[in-house]
Amino acid sequence: MNLIVTGEVQSGKTTWCRRYSRWLAARHFSVGGILCPEVRSKSTRIGYDVLDIQSNRVAAFGRVASVAEADFAGDTVGSYII
Repeated sequence: MNLIVTGEVQSGKTTWCRRYSRWLAARHFSVGGILCPEVRSKSTRIGYDVLDIQSNRVAAFGRVASVAEADFAGDTVGSYII
């Protein structure tokens, strides 16, 4: 089964996907895929991470160029470094 989850900004899509994948895994279903949770500093979005649902590994995906750490290198796309 494949799912595509859509919704308004800040409507809880990532939270729902995390909970649903945990629920399925607890019932011995094979679960895989990635999520891109936002990263915030105080109340400001500063970027996104990528989360592998199966392994639970997290890596930085993109950061707002104006606040990116000096060692965060990549291509600039709009206001983000990816």
